[in-house]
Amino acid sequence: SLDGFGTTAPRSVVQTNQNVYFYSPGPAGLYSTGSVPTLFNILSANEVSYAIRPDMKSITFGSAAGICGIEFDRKLFMSVPYANSTNNRIMVYDLNKQNWNPYAFNFGVQHFVRYADNSGVLHLLAIPTNPTAGNYITEINENFYGDNGKGFDTHLQTGMIHVTPDHVQFARVRYIYYEFGSPQGEITLIYAGTTKDEPLTQLAAYPISTGDSASSVGFSSY
Repeated sequence: SLDGFGTTAPRSVVQTNQNVYFYSPGPAGLYSTGSVPTLFNILSANEVSYAIRPDMKSITFGSAAGICGIEFDRKLFMSVPYANSTNNRIMVYDLNKQNWNPYAFNFGVQHFVRYADNSGVLHLLAIPTNPTAGNYITEINENFYGDNGKGFDTHLQTGMIHVTPDHVQFARVRYIYYEFGSPQGEITLIYAGTTKDEPLTQLAAYPISTGDSASSVGFSSY
């Protein structure tokens, strides 16, 4: 309900750890029902999404009905319509650490499914919101490095590294060193910076392969 606690998204209701988690549109957020320690047979609804409240506000009332969730490996997976009419993102809430990753997956699903194979191993499956050619059922697994034979495209961007705390002095950069633990696939390093009286621009780009153990880029003109 809009003036109390309830849900317009029946597939968002997840029961685990003696609690029931659900999405409520008023006020928008993910809530859990649990017992009150000092009262007998009394349940209390508490918001668990206050840390990502700006993200929750991007879910409109008209699109919230399609939200779906599941508990897997002590984590809550919630597929939501982030500023969209259909589910287009999966948020993950770690029940043990009690923290959120609102940008865990940049695709949406319409339903989650648990599947046990012949070895008794549980798998987390999902039906995509917009199935691709072949109508694949997606498996979510932290040990996968690609999707249907194609590697994942990953981007990492650091913040600006200033030469001095006052941000007004410049320096000549001779070498930049990097180190990767276990890189996979092709990697392209792009370096950007500001020169005197110039805006932030790309200064150099350097492709490497997973066979490289160490490398550096030297700037001779800055």
